[in-house]
Amino acid sequence: MRAKLYAVYERGRLVRGENAALDSPWRRHIPEALYDRLRRQEQDREARGEVALFKWGSYRGVDHATVGPWVGVISVADAQIELLPKVDLPSQGAPPSSAEDQKHELHTVRGNLLEMLAYAGKVPTHVRGQASLALRQGSLHDTLA
Repeated sequence: MRAKLYAVYERGRLVRGENAALDSPWRRHIPEALYDRLRRQEQDREARGEVALFKWGSYRGVDHATVGPWVGVISVADAQIELLPKVDLPSQGAPPSSAEDQKHELHTVRGNLLEMLAYAGKVPTHVRGQASLALRQGSLHDTLA
């Protein structure tokens, strides 16, 4: 079974509780059990002296985690959380409205991150034939693996 993927931008928020109507890469809603597990996992990391990835808070009784200045992939239970580089909002000043627009934007952001990593010499840059097609469809974790 493939892990559930939640993509959120750097400096975006992971919000405790599902709400598909308000969900976007800037404000990603995740199930309460996953949020609680992520928080415990991160508290364990911080107790070992590792750097904090999130700033934990609450607003009007809704818990959230603000992503720090990090990018990468975090595995939590049967889910993966992609922390992607922040991007400018569209000229209208609002996040993309349709799921297809968000999917396209996330694909572009993942591609930009991979280009930056390749430029820095952190990922292989030689892709041939069908492999390039597979890279366009997968998550950041799948692409790097």
